[in-house]
Amino acid sequence: MSGDIGCYTLGALEPFNSVHASTCMGASISMAHGMAKVQEPAPAPAAGARPDYRNKVVAIIGDSTFYHSGITSLMDVAYNNGNTLNIIVDNSTTAMTGGQENPGTGKTLLGEPSQSVNLEALVRAIGIKRVQTIDDRTTSNSSRRCCGKSWRPRRPR
Repeated sequence: MSGDIGCYTLGALEPFNSVHASTCMGASISMAHGMAKVQEPAPAPAAGARPDYRNKVVAIIGDSTFYHSGITSLMDVAYNNGNTLNIIVDNSTTAMTGGQENPGTGKTLLGEPSQSVNLEALVRAIGIKRVQTIDDRTTSNSSRRCCGKSWRPRRPR
């Protein structure tokens, strides 16, 4: 899993140990795309079987980082027929630097009402065909629902 600067980078630490590469703001999606392009292709699943995601290249990015510098990377994934699982964690704030508004919050930095970017519509508009929105606050087993039965979180060592 590749990540970039943000709260989710803490996933590199115990007990999760799940972020394996992190360089700079907005790099997670493009790093994952490059990793997937050089990885050996996985065998196709049997007819009717769900894909095995254990070796799937995954990127994780926060909503404000995505708006700031991740959109172009995801557009390149679509353009270059990428095969990554890209997770955009939407907490509707810029949490790592103090809770500022971002284009998805519906407010300007001065707190004035503004248009809010529809994240799912934006992702579809740049060419991503398989988009799934999961509200982890209301959906049980959301990771499995998103990634399939073969997805297993790494256990603490």
